[in-house]
Amino acid sequence: MHEYAHADLPHLAYVKQLTLEAFVQAPGKHVRDIWTWLGLSVDAPSNALGNGSSDDEKWSEGRVAKRVRPDPNAKYRGAYCKQALASREGAQQHRALVDRFGSRVAALKLGYDLDEWPCLAGTHVLAK
Repeated sequence: MHEYAHADLPHLAYVKQLTLEAFVQAPGKHVRDIWTWLGLSVDAPSNALGNGSSDDEKWSEGRVAKRVRPDPNAKYRGAYCKQALASREGAQQHRALVDRFGSRVAALKLGYDLDEWPCLAGTHVLAK
């Protein structure tokens, strides 16, 4: 999907790029940035939603941040690493993914790679 989106960028007039990883680091800031980018009032976004409320307590960067998990990938990372390290076959499957897609992910410059999780370091040895 990222490859298609990246290829479409030169043809799109209005684009706002935001990765999940960046969003979870400062969700309130990014929500405000998105509202501003959309041309909506950041002073009382609840009015723009049509619910008639202008209660600033409903809209605050701190409140938004509390509702967003800072590491949404934690449970998936744990399950994936467990499978990749459970057997030689699991490690080989992970290495095959890195070999096949690693350079494509790196070319997208998303700020991560398929081998970045420390738990996956052991797949190099286990896969042999």
